[in-house]
Amino acid sequence: MRNARHIKVTGSGDPFGSRHFRHILQQLTKTKSPARRIQLHTNGLLLNERAWNDLNLRDNVSSVWISIDAAEPETYSVLRRGGDFDTLVKNLRFLGNLNKRGDIDTLRLDFVVQQANYLQMPAFVDLARDVGADSVYFLRLRNWGHVPAEVFRNQDVCSPDHPEHDRLLTVLSDDRLISDAVELGSMSRLVSQVRQAGARR
Repeated sequence: MRNARHIKVTGSGDPFGSRHFRHILQQLTKTKSPARRIQLHTNGLLLNERAWNDLNLRDNVSSVWISIDAAEPETYSVLRRGGDFDTLVKNLRFLGNLNKRGDIDTLRLDFVVQQANYLQMPAFVDLARDVGADSVYFLRLRNWGHVPAEVFRNQDVCSPDHPEHDRLLTVLSDDRLISDAVELGSMSRLVSQVRQAGARR
């Protein structure tokens, strides 16, 4: 790993909740290498000032992506079971301050769109701005085999067959989602349809 220029930790679970990945981070930050090569992908609950200092992350982290999926505590408690929204926001503000100072290059908040949270998409953009994130990333819910097909159909509000799909299209027309700071990923086609329909009116 000494010569690696970009290292993502991790897309397979939270690095700060794993003794194994914390050990890997400790080894990476001890290694003399190009600065700021680590991309952190985390739920943010354990990435606080203490973890930042204990793992010697300063000058080693290029970007931080935080998976959140909600803009309100009640929804967060359902979709991120066991998580504490107040703790999350406190940690987001810490990271936002690091970002503002230039100690990291990019802070991004991630949001998987589904029936339980799609109404909060505009508020999620507000949250990102409030804590000092550079961008938000919205992506469509996918079924990785983790839920039965019927349950997934009930959650997949992006599907035209979902009973709340038209209401989702209304949310996607919100001006807060029209910004260079908003990345739409797998939602892009839906948003393009909404904007084209609006232009024809």
